[in-house]
Amino acid sequence: MTFIATFLSTSLEFQLLKIYHRTLERSQS
Repeated sequence: MTFIATFLSTSLEFQLLKIYHRTLERSQS
């Protein structure tokens, strides 16, 4: 159970990071 929670939070942070970088690239160009 704890492993699944850790995995979910990790993938969530990864998704947020991708969206964050995408938004940064858009605002720069």
